[in-house]
Amino acid sequence: MPQDLQKRTAIVELFKSGKTAPDIAKILNINRMLVWRTLKRFKSTGDIVNQLGQGWPRSARNPKLIKSTREKLRRNPRRSLRNLTKDNKVSVGTMSAILHTDLQTSAYKHKKKQLLSASSIEKRAQRAELILSCITADTLPNLVFSDKTKFDVQQHVNIQNDQIWLHKSEVESRVVTRRQGAASVMVWAAVTETERSSLVFVYDGIKLNQENYRTSILESALLPWTQKHLKNRRWSFQQDSAPAHGAKKMQEWLTENVPAFISKEEWPPSSPDLNSRDFAIWSILESKVSATHHTSLDALKKKLTKEWEKIPKRVIRDTCRAFSRRLQQVVDANGGYIE
Repeated sequence: MPQDLQKRTAIVELFKSGKTAPDIAKILNINRMLVWRTLKRFKSTGDIVNQLGQGWPRSARNPKLIKSTREKLRRNPRRSLRNLTKDNKVSVGTMSAILHTDLQTSAYKHKKKQLLSASSIEKRAQRAELILSCITADTLPNLVFSDKTKFDVQQHVNIQNDQIWLHKSEVESRVVTRRQGAASVMVWAAVTETERSSLVFVYDGIKLNQENYRTSILESALLPWTQKHLKNRRWSFQQDSAPAHGAKKMQEWLTENVPAFISKEEWPPSSPDLNSRDFAIWSILESKVSATHHTSLDALKKKLTKEWEKIPKRVIRDTCRAFSRRLQQVVDANGGYIE
């Protein structure tokens, strides 16, 4: 029972027992006006609920305005609350009530998703199910997830959500400058449920073809790290189907040097939503590193290394464990893209 109705019920019960209005207000520790109104309604109607028609009648929020607003949204659902309020010459509260209460609508942001062909959707479902079966059968133990991405020295902000409180005399400091051709560095790293590798930096201008990828990353970084961290334990390797990764010589090298791996033919196509680095860890690192401008590549590298080590182990563990769950979501969605 709503609290207000409980109070009204208690008022009536005390009134029936012979208590006066001032006594009731004192006993229940409530406003006297509520007592008077409740007793007046009870005496005149025999009930304690609000009567129909109570309150001020609607004026601006009428059926005509509700209908016209519905038609405007049908023609252009991207109209803002501010524009609708201005066009109809009503208050923000009135238009908000029409949108939320009368029309039962809410404002949503657009979402970006990978465009998938029919064949890609089918392959995603089939290959996701295949990888799940391999994980269940323990033929892909201790999965090592790897990926690369690019960072530059410039500051990155989300103009939608990244706000800054300033005095009007300081308003110019809110400007974030950008320029083309800013110094950047490609970063590679690998993670497992229990550990992370060191960052490997590949400077802008160096083409990361299959040969450079094999020598500077897999041979120089991945294998030494797995030998140190995983030692004699069985492990398996995951990478996406980028051209340098899926080349025939690269697949042959992986067959000879890695205990087990997800091959180019097994990895679901167009699936950055499945790589823990893409859908979680890189974005965490970027939010920390790109919050400010860096004066040089060395400063950027130093910040990247510092923030990389600060990412909690539980975050890395949870994102790696989410791999199986996301595979299952792809299977359940018949190959459709997931959030």
